[in-house]
Amino acid sequence: MPAYRYRPALDGASSRGLVGRTQPTNPGGTGARVGGFHSPCGFTEPFYLLTYISNRFMMWEKGFAPMGTLADAFSGGGWISLLVARLRGIFSAIFAKAAPQPAAPAEPALPDVASALHTVLPAVNSALWLPALTSAFAKYDINTPLRISAAMGQFVAEADSGFTALRENLNYTAAELLKIFPHEVPDQATAERYAGNAQAIGNLVYARRNGNGDVASGDGYKFRGGGLTQLTGRSNYQAFATAIGMEIDRVPDYVATPEGAALSACWYFSNGGCLPLADAWRLTDITRIVNDGALEGLATRIDYANRFREAFGIPEPSA
Repeated sequence: MPAYRYRPALDGASSRGLVGRTQPTNPGGTGARVGGFHSPCGFTEPFYLLTYISNRFMMWEKGFAPMGTLADAFSGGGWISLLVARLRGIFSAIFAKAAPQPAAPAEPALPDVASALHTVLPAVNSALWLPALTSAFAKYDINTPLRISAAMGQFVAEADSGFTALRENLNYTAAELLKIFPHEVPDQATAERYAGNAQAIGNLVYARRNGNGDVASGDGYKFRGGGLTQLTGRSNYQAFATAIGMEIDRVPDYVATPEGAALSACWYFSNGGCLPLADAWRLTDITRIVNDGALEGLATRIDYANRFREAFGIPEPSA
């Protein structure tokens, strides 16, 4: 029986085989026993023996080489392909489990929000707001000095420098109604009828807007501005409720809490497309998104964004 020195490499690799170890030949024709079986080519490890068998089967099936002692023991061809596939599958699974798995990428550490918050907004109760803000920042990828600074500039403009205006105050005078809502309050008589009645004003001026029902539905007042970005309208409240898995009827009260106010604001900031704008320091464009197309309070938003950026020690990005 010939002692074959040809050693086909696995999947066309070099004859050094796997993991850089040279597969032994059998120049003297003396076999070795592996697991109780005789190996005609002198293999002393089961893996190399079975790899050798697998490759010899494939070569024999394709007519490239004789099988020697293995060919004498078996006949037929189709089942050999199945055996080869099974062997390769087994070893692939074994070595995949044994291979070291890459470590999960570490989440970026948040900047020192506590220090910046104390420096820029001393009136804010840090014990209440710091946990809520840091949790919401992490959840919605507001995780760089520029992103946090841009967001905080918007939050201050919407909820004041003490974060106390968490629900929209609709207690307007007649003159204010005529100025702010000229389409909904077209004349002096209407303004005087609604002046000082926040609930009636909300239901009037926000009727049939942002998913709200008509005046009688009560949606305008119920879904008036809330949270650190003054989330407004049934559609926005519903989208946020869906995002956090909460019933919409609970959301108006939730956004008046530090946790809900911060979470709703960061959700709106992130999902509204503000993150890449913050990276580019495009504060005017961010204001249009948060302020529903308007630029009300733009100077305040830019001023506080820059204050936070400076507190983080970040230079102003170039245009």
